Amino acid sequence: MSTYTTEKMNRFIIAIVLLICGELSTKAQISNPWLDSSQINHSKAPLCIANGVVVNLTELNVDFITSMNVVSDKKANQKWGQLADNGCIYVEADQRFDVITPRLYEEKKKLPPFIRAVVYMLNGTITSDTLQISKASIRRVDVLLGSTHTGVPADSACLSIWTLSNEERGLPKPKNEIRIRGDKTGE
Repeated sequence: MSTYTTEKMNRFIIAIVLLICGELSTKAQISNPWLDSSQINHSKAPLCIANGVVVNLTELNVDFITSMNVVSDKKANQKWGQLADNGCIYVEADQRFDVITPRLYEEKKKLPPFIRAVVYMLNGTITSDTLQISKASIRRVDVLLGSTHTGVPADSACLSIWTLSNEERGLPKPKNEIRIRGDKTGE
């Protein structure tokens, strides 16, 4: 078996295992070794899907919306899994979005050459490498290396993509934030 085939097989096996793990309870998601306090989504914001693409509500032009459907029942939203635990807003719009997938983002981030397996997360939830995400909705991308996480193989990485800001995610402001205040006398 060639190195390329072995590498693809390893990625496939890891993807299957992670998909199975992703379907477990919320407790299992929280105990995911990739997750630390900054990678967990505390938000109750629903997932917004426009024309089959994950978008942020702020990038939708209301003039182009042709239909909208809000789904809050978890069973009714089997396609998106845990990504839609807080519900899902389906939008049909005459609007185009500049789209990227986690796999394309991996190529953009130029991961170190020793990385053999990559896990993809969107808003703190393990996701597919082919999920279409609007580029304009991406607020932050974290590259987490297995060598810095206990219980994770050193030759693996996690590409964590966020469409939510820290405030939308429910993260507290950092305590060591430096604030510069002006003179109260106005001088």
